[in-house]
Amino acid sequence: MSDGKKTKHPGSESSKPRDFGEYNFIKETIKEKPMNRKMIISKIAAITAGAILFGAVSADVTEKPEETPAPSEETDTLRGITLEEYEKIYEEVHQIAKKPLTAMTMVTGVREEADLLDNSYVRYGQSSGVIIAKTGSELYVLTQKSVLGKSENQVQVTFCDGSIANGSLRKKDEGTGFAVVSVPLKNVEEETLSAISVASLGNSYSLMQGKPVIAIGSPTGYNETVAYGNIISVSNKISVVDAEYNLLVTDILGSKEGSGVLLDTSGSVIGIITQSFGNTADTMVKALSVAQLKRLLADLSNGNDICYAGIYGQDVTESIAAQTGIPIGIYVDSVATESPAMIAGIQSADVITELNGKEVTTMQKFSTELQKCKKDDKVSIRLMRKGNDGYEEMNFEIAISVK
Repeated sequence: MSDGKKTKHPGSESSKPRDFGEYNFIKETIKEKPMNRKMIISKIAAITAGAILFGAVSADVTEKPEETPAPSEETDTLRGITLEEYEKIYEEVHQIAKKPLTAMTMVTGVREEADLLDNSYVRYGQSSGVIIAKTGSELYVLTQKSVLGKSENQVQVTFCDGSIANGSLRKKDEGTGFAVVSVPLKNVEEETLSAISVASLGNSYSLMQGKPVIAIGSPTGYNETVAYGNIISVSNKISVVDAEYNLLVTDILGSKEGSGVLLDTSGSVIGIITQSFGNTADTMVKALSVAQLKRLLADLSNGNDICYAGIYGQDVTESIAAQTGIPIGIYVDSVATESPAMIAGIQSADVITELNGKEVTTMQKFSTELQKCKKDDKVSIRLMRKGNDGYEEMNFEIAISVK
């Protein structure tokens, strides 16, 4: 059932919705500052990435260059750094990663399967994990759900000192592909408990291009890797069912099967590496912003239900609305088959503006309000749907399910 009055939105007679994005052009003059240690680490990371990408650089020393550029403040600073100082900077990078590495684990999923002749065999899946919480009785390890089978299958966690403990699947999220494994403290040796740590989850909202980062875990496909580089993109967004996340793209060369975490220069985790999003053809290390994942990680650790509506959408900002004539809100790209949203009658190209009486003009707000619901709750959704005479306000009621 739907009701509501018809209202024309300015520009609604324009052509049908197209792919839209937001563009900001900022022009400013910045006075260069002398390079500090962070800037040097960033510069080394860029040089390292360039060396990997383009291979060894050779030159004919007998050939005289036609023109020698005037030395800049930056080149003078770099020329003043000795090899010993470079080595110290590299050591500093590894020192930053030293404690976070004690929070890293290797998670192995053991699955019993049968072939066509009904012969049983054991299959193993492996991925990096990171300890994100510790209680009086359990450790909670975040990993990739793809390495795990059903909840009753065996899970083994290998800690930084090489010791192994049995754990079990706590909860997994289909949208992000993340899962949390719980390990009873009684399964972990005392020496191991003294050696490991809980990762510090940082704030990635202020990240920008050019910021130096450190990737640890198995970003290259090899265990106990420490790699460093720079953030090259923060503006790409990944749409999963009922949520949207920022994708952090680095210039670190990794593996398509890479896993682990991204650290900032203080050693805090700012991203969870996932190579299944973005351009899967490249091997640049990519991660989801941890600041946007904290609510999900808490739910997975506590074993809470993940509420499900079935909406895939993207934000329509004021700027986009002015360019396209689409109302401000959440533009519905698609609706999952047989989902509560589809059953209620919500369609692609609808623009959601309210959930349960709360304004939700972004997917992040929609996700936050949705996760406050419980299974079988009846919630209202207000949206705008385009008709022959412009956009019409409509109201729907959906029954929340869980996954």
